[in-house]
Amino acid sequence: MRVSVARRNLFSDITRLLISVGGVAVAILLIIVLLAVYNGSLRQMSAYVDNVDADLWVAQAGSPDMLHSFSVVPASLIGELEKVEGVSEVWPLTSRTTLVDINGKKNSLILVGYQPGGIGGPWKMEEGSSDPGQGGMVADKVTMKTNGLKLGDSIEADGILYNERIVHHEKVMDPVCGMEMEMQDAVYTYTHGGRVYYFSSEECRHSFMEEPDKYS
Repeated sequence: MRVSVARRNLFSDITRLLISVGGVAVAILLIIVLLAVYNGSLRQMSAYVDNVDADLWVAQAGSPDMLHSFSVVPASLIGELEKVEGVSEVWPLTSRTTLVDINGKKNSLILVGYQPGGIGGPWKMEEGSSDPGQGGMVADKVTMKTNGLKLGDSIEADGILYNERIVHHEKVMDPVCGMEMEMQDAVYTYTHGGRVYYFSSEECRHSFMEEPDKYS
């Protein structure tokens, strides 16, 4: 019986075989871990945009991300956009990355400015008010926990002290499979009847899109 040279070499040394199989398994595991880190980072970076109830974002040409790139849009454009057929309302937002002083330590934070009563503010509050008022600031839970902050503490940004409010990330439920998750962790969304629905997988989202009235 003839045995191929490759098979004979492969099984002639079991130790070498096990090392080879183990190396492939480690490589696959590393790829899975890197993909998980990438997807988690992507969800966190897009959480703000995903949860703002806006159908269209307007930014400077060539700006891929309003929170991590430079974009300047003149305020005069608001009036022009309001005249566009099908546009019901236009709300301005401003954001920039800046160094802030928290308990004597310098940190880099993204500051977002929005008009109270409009869109762009926190989608769920745990404590305090979503309208911070003059000299106030709304902070997310990660910033609060990482820096040991509590309601009423202050952050100094550009020489100005801001009092803190705490943001709570709302939990949502996948209408198809019933899975409960943090809103910012929901990768898949779909708007139906003026309401945003959140899904744990592309399959659930697709099932909802085929029969939205069954699950809404």
